[in-house]
Amino acid sequence: MEVETVMLSFPDYVSVDLIHSFGIGMGIIILLIVLYEFIRWRAILSPIGRAIKLGPAKWWTIFFKTLADEIVYQQISVQCGRIKWISHSLVFWGFLALVASTTTNYINNPSGGWLPLTNIVRLLGNLGGVMILLGLAIVIYRARMDENKRTYTFAADYFFLTLLLLATLTGFLTEFASELNAVELIYGVYVIHLLASAALLLLAPFTRFIHAFGRPVIKLSERYLEALGHEGLLKPLEITTIPLLGAE
Repeated sequence: MEVETVMLSFPDYVSVDLIHSFGIGMGIIILLIVLYEFIRWRAILSPIGRAIKLGPAKWWTIFFKTLADEIVYQQISVQCGRIKWISHSLVFWGFLALVASTTTNYINNPSGGWLPLTNIVRLLGNLGGVMILLGLAIVIYRARMDENKRTYTFAADYFFLTLLLLATLTGFLTEFASELNAVELIYGVYVIHLLASAALLLLAPFTRFIHAFGRPVIKLSERYLEALGHEGLLKPLEITTIPLLGAE
């Protein structure tokens, strides 16, 4: 007689409702912090609104070009080397793949039940996890081997990298434990994964996460400021008093 294999289900160990409620609470906190940061940056970001003087066509041209350069292409800075560009891109796009995976799972699988490896949720999650691990490997290698990088990598940066690495690795371990029906491992690694992920999100506004998402916005403001100055729509004094984005 064949014995049916029952895959481990995460909701049996941690309530899905608890995770959803905690996630919503964290989202509200992060949103409030980000809004506060944007208010604090209002002088830097003011050219975005004032750039309407350029006309809709030019405003949207600058907007989409900045979107492509700073987010799609990850043009970190003119001085950015290829290795740095690759590591930033891998971590950034890997994180977005994980966000897409989590969002899709929340919509299509609200009960948090087991999904086959070929499901889009797991495909996106595994792809994002691998990208982040590769990107982190490059970042950590550079931080250890590059003397200039070591000088500008602080304890907070290492803490952020450690949390991201822990969340990613425990995510894979949770997946392996589920596939192998390793009951003795699933609870520990799953809870550690949830805690590491929660810490990452709660600390996001104070770490390089805010840099990754805030830099394109500030860069957009800088480009609008340059365009306004070029068109003579700002006085020279206004151009010098609005802070520009410093070189990375």
